[in-house]
Amino acid sequence: MTDISVIVPTYNSSLFISKTLKSIINQTLKPYEVIIIDDGSTDNTKEKIQSIIIQNKNINIKLISGLHAGPGSARNIGIKSAKSKWIAFLDSDDLWFKEKLKIVSKSIKENVDYTFFCHNEKTFQFGKPAIVLDYSKKYNPKKKLSKQLYKNNLFSTSAVVCLRDDLIKAGGFDENLSSAQDYDLWLKMSQHIKPFFIKKVLGVYTIRDGNITSTNHFKKLINIMTIMIRHKSKGNMFLFFVKISFYFILIPLVLSIKKIIYRFKR
Repeated sequence: MTDISVIVPTYNSSLFISKTLKSIINQTLKPYEVIIIDDGSTDNTKEKIQSIIIQNKNINIKLISGLHAGPGSARNIGIKSAKSKWIAFLDSDDLWFKEKLKIVSKSIKENVDYTFFCHNEKTFQFGKPAIVLDYSKKYNPKKKLSKQLYKNNLFSTSAVVCLRDDLIKAGGFDENLSSAQDYDLWLKMSQHIKPFFIKKVLGVYTIRDGNITSTNHFKKLINIMTIMIRHKSKGNMFLFFVKISFYFILIPLVLSIKKIIYRFKR
């Protein structure tokens, strides 16, 4: 057993939650506890979780049910409830490889000057080839972390293991943001943490088609702009807006035009 609490926020995750929880249960080194926060699901997510808890009484799994207040609120509830020194997050549609906690725990013991750990992941998107996400590629240990984060989000929530105290000191996740709460939190923590990157693929990051609609794209743009204004002292706002405009405005516009052209060609 390792001194890590795993926090899993869920909302209408009945299609994914069983596989996600099994990837925790099958760890070669078991976590101290697994805290699942159901964010007011209206499907049978809770029933599936309760079934898994009954089948795995040898593992300390807790289910906390709440109202639908968003993933930021759910993760904050998990952080407050956690008993371990270290916190790991796993989103309800992502997966871990079975050696993840063992390898991360070993890295924590061998790198005592570090308080924030992140490993690589590979993507899963139906009908598309997997891509390896190497989060260390854009990180330069000689440069200020906050300025680097302002340009790029260097971390993935399901790949992060960090100190519970650091999360609490930073004020946790912003519950008013509907997306990108993790990015905002990493920026808040950036003045005080020293990240260690484990250059191994230890998890699967799921990209769901429902998350890349034009409406969600626009909402995410608004949230990221809010975050950038909030943390404007940490980087060059103009350069960031040029980049964000390319990603959130020009690319979707080109894709929309392509779809229109395709329809007329048929």
